[in-house]
Amino acid sequence: MKAIVYDLFGEADVLRLADVTKPEMRPGDLLVKVMAAGVNRADLLQRQGYYGKRAACWGWNWRAKWLHLAAMRPASVKETESWLIVGGGAYAEYARVDHRMAVRIPEDLGYVEAAAIMESFVTAWEAVAHLGQTHRGDAVLIHAAAGGVGSSAVQIARALGANVFATAAAARRSEVGALGAQAVFDYRSQDFERGFRDATDGRGDRWRRLSPPQSAQPCARRTSRASWFAERPR
Repeated sequence: MKAIVYDLFGEADVLRLADVTKPEMRPGDLLVKVMAAGVNRADLLQRQGYYGKRAACWGWNWRAKWLHLAAMRPASVKETESWLIVGGGAYAEYARVDHRMAVRIPEDLGYVEAAAIMESFVTAWEAVAHLGQTHRGDAVLIHAAAGGVGSSAVQIARALGANVFATAAAARRSEVGALGAQAVFDYRSQDFERGFRDATDGRGDRWRRLSPPQSAQPCARRTSRASWFAERPR
C-alpha cells in the first residue's frame, strides 16, 4: 500500500510517498480503508521530533471505511460503515485500529469534515465540558483559540451557553470571533488579564489553556475563587 513516511525529523520536506506493507492485525483490531485524514498540531510536532520516537506511519485523526476485524467481531461492528477514528497510521491507504477507538458516524457527514473532528473536538470537550464543567452564563477564557483544539473549545463553550473570550494572534482574531468569542485579545500586544477582568467584572469562571506556559500564572491570578482552570499540554 502507499503511505506518507519520513526517515528524519524536520519540516515538510522530509516527507515522502512510499510503498509499505499493510499493518498486521491483532485481536480486536479493525482494518480500515482511509478515506480522509486531518492535519493536527500533534502531527506537526511528531514530525519535528518533539515526541521523541519516530512513527513509521503517522496521522492521528481520520475517517475510514471498515474492511475487516481480526478475531471475534463485536455485534455492534457492521461491515461497510463509516467510522471516526483517533490513533496513529492515518496517512496511508489502509490502517489498523483497536475497535474501541472507532466511533460510528452518520453517512451524511462528509469525509473531510469528519476527519477534522476527532482529535481536536474530543480533546476540547474533555477540557471545556468534562473537566471544566462549563455551564450557561459562565465566563470562559480560551487561550490559543486559533488552533485546532482552541477553535473547537470556543465552539463547544459557546454551544453550552458560556460567554466566551479568547486569545489569538492579531491576524487570526476575526476568525476566532466568527466562531463565537465575544472578545479576542492579541496575546502579543494586549494585556489579556486586564481585558478579561474588565469584560467580566473581575469574575472569570473557566480558563482553558493550550499554550504558552507563561499564561498559567495570569490565569490563576484572574480566575475567581470558585472557578476552574483546565490545561492541556502539547
